[in-house]
Amino acid sequence: MNTAIHPLDAVIIVVYLVTLALVGIWFSRRQRTLDDFFFARHSMSWLPVGLSLMAALNSGIDYLMQPSATIRYGVVLLIGTASWLLLYPWVTRVVLPFYRRLNAYTAYEFLEARFDVRVRMFAAAIFIVWRLGWMATAIYVPCLAISAATNGAIPLTPTIVVLGTLVTGYTMLGGIQAVIWNDVIQFCIMFGGLAATVWISLTHVPGGLAEIWTAAQSAGKTSLAAPIDFAAGATVLGRVAAFFRQPINATAVLVGITAARFATRVHRERGRRRVMDVRPVVCRAGASRVLP
Repeated sequence: MNTAIHPLDAVIIVVYLVTLALVGIWFSRRQRTLDDFFFARHSMSWLPVGLSLMAALNSGIDYLMQPSATIRYGVVLLIGTASWLLLYPWVTRVVLPFYRRLNAYTAYEFLEARFDVRVRMFAAAIFIVWRLGWMATAIYVPCLAISAATNGAIPLTPTIVVLGTLVTGYTMLGGIQAVIWNDVIQFCIMFGGLAATVWISLTHVPGGLAEIWTAAQSAGKTSLAAPIDFAAGATVLGRVAAFFRQPINATAVLVGITAARFATRVHRERGRRRVMDVRPVVCRAGASRVLP
């Protein structure tokens, strides 16, 4: 396998990283108040916010994990896309109007007002630990794949440091506007590459989509119910335990993704002008879960 980096590849990577930095510098000129930094003065339209959510909810982890997970478990993973149907009415009808009335910068500000600073600090600490773990994985896994694909020509540790510093820098400088517009750029790259990959795969497999589906059916990968291995003569309690011991099942996928989506959407959607304008954002973000 040829692992050499083509000069054009290097140019594209450099231009991409420089563009992300310039976006942060550009929007840093517009940051005057906390409202500018966190909410962009509620001036963002639904399209960039929706594309931003679609990019933010699909990291390099998904692009490396989903193909192998689909091969192993099959289309049962699609059950997780139904989570946005539960999330959509809850966020648009309850959560966002509630936060609009509060006019708080973060959910943790409300927790302090409703309870006390200890609750705020505890909730913030849990979120920070969770997101640090997620972000570390989201950066490490793609960098590891790139390093392996180039046979170490792009070293792992410097790549992690550069990307982590870059993302932190443009976020600190440009606030939510820089984050949203850089996410739009990343959306175009990620989903453009995904569309190209699907097209190439379909056109290069003899028989196309029909043959792929037939092969999946013969391998037992088209069922929407994950099989559960119950021990012979198991009690009701044993069957419940066996259900939750499975590596994947529809309920776990649905509940897990619903909780994760709820935790990551509220803040960006606060950047919209009105609550009504946020509804297409949630709908567009939910549609993104079908694509990967």
